[in-house]
Amino acid sequence: MPNIFRKLCKSSGQNVIVRSLTNPGRSLKNTSNPTTANGRKLYRLLRMQRWDYVILQDRRYYPISKPQRMKRTIRKLAPYIQASGAKMVLYQTWAPGKWHNDYNRYDSVSNRSDYQSILNRTIAEIAEEHNALVAPVGTAFLLCSHSSYGIKLLMGDYSHPTAEGSYLAACVIYNTVFSRSSMGIPYTGTLDVMTAFKLQKLAETVCFAS
Repeated sequence: MPNIFRKLCKSSGQNVIVRSLTNPGRSLKNTSNPTTANGRKLYRLLRMQRWDYVILQDRRYYPISKPQRMKRTIRKLAPYIQASGAKMVLYQTWAPGKWHNDYNRYDSVSNRSDYQSILNRTIAEIAEEHNALVAPVGTAFLLCSHSSYGIKLLMGDYSHPTAEGSYLAACVIYNTVFSRSSMGIPYTGTLDVMTAFKLQKLAETVCFAS
């Protein structure tokens, strides 16, 4: 997804440097732990360079299962992000597909709308505390599932994004960071033009709804 975002930027004439620091299967707390290789790299990047935006994402279900842990982790990172000159952006994750085991695991959610509402509420609380932006990716995914587009955003595990899902996420982040719509950007990645157009429109609707 970061590579799709970078190519969207290039295609629209935005000259950007995009760095991604991920740790599959790990929480944000683990990734930002200064005793780990990824943690040391993260703090080095924040100290040694100036940044415009730092996008944070925790595990999908932490706003439901461990909201206080998520909040504490971001509080620890916030001073470093601010010192780097960056604006914090929170990546709003998406509710998994309706057959995902999360709906058996957590009593507080029975459908995707309930799940997304809790995600959105927790992330909004964190954003307010830190004056951060929210990239409403999860809201865009939910809107797509309610649309007539018939675009599959999730893979067979009902969790990870398809190429279409990653493209939609990148469009939402583009809109959030630049405060302008990705509508009309020529880059479509591996998607056909009509599918990319629909996803650009969804991202616009979610990010700039009045």
